[in-house]
Amino acid sequence: MRYRKSIWMCLAVLFFFSAVSAAHAGLYWESLMVRKGVPEGMPPNMPKAALEQFNKTEVVKNFFTEDAMRTETADSVMIMNFEAMTMVNLNPVEKTYTVTDLKARPHGQEMDGMMKGMTDGMKVTATDETREIAGFMCRKYKVKMPMGEGIYWVTRDVKEYKTLRKMGKKMEEMMDKSPVLRQMNMAALMDQLDGFPVRTEMDFMGMTTETTLRQIEEKPLKPALFEVPAGYKKVVMAGSM
Repeated sequence: MRYRKSIWMCLAVLFFFSAVSAAHAGLYWESLMVRKGVPEGMPPNMPKAALEQFNKTEVVKNFFTEDAMRTETADSVMIMNFEAMTMVNLNPVEKTYTVTDLKARPHGQEMDGMMKGMTDGMKVTATDETREIAGFMCRKYKVKMPMGEGIYWVTRDVKEYKTLRKMGKKMEEMMDKSPVLRQMNMAALMDQLDGFPVRTEMDFMGMTTETTLRQIEEKPLKPALFEVPAGYKKVVMAGSM
């Protein structure tokens, strides 16, 4: 279950980016995310505690530099290192972490096909519809993919957008070198979303997720944000890539 959630978080973050001891210059933004439903393939009659993990409202915090990115919620943290090409998932409750090597191919044809099938044939369509959201004038984009569809409201009025696009070049280079991310063809698709996503409305693999921007700012980010904290134990996740 945690692996599926990690894959979902990874995809959500990648879509959203369409558009040492000293602290690094970077971007910070946070959004309110509302999730509903149960991912496809989950067993019926799931315990209430398990359902609550998928159906909840929470704040998502994002930290982004030219070298790494971090996305965190109250109970999970995902860190991508663009140089090492790794994805680390932290479990703050259990004080454990897992590492995914993005340079390696996923094990097995089933996993290989699943990753490719998530975005194979995806289409992004710009519309003429505009709307003010969170104080920004946004343009509506439609996204269709084999396992779902969504709406993106993006803007170019966020003053930090140019900085994000500049930093995003490192991320695109990493994605192109990764067998997992390259086959998903994410970089080419992200370029079609001309702006910073202020609100997204996704229907994906049985889940509906609405994410709305609350604040964004440029500020120094400490390297420790992108490292595994002391005292955490490394574990191997079942079915990991």
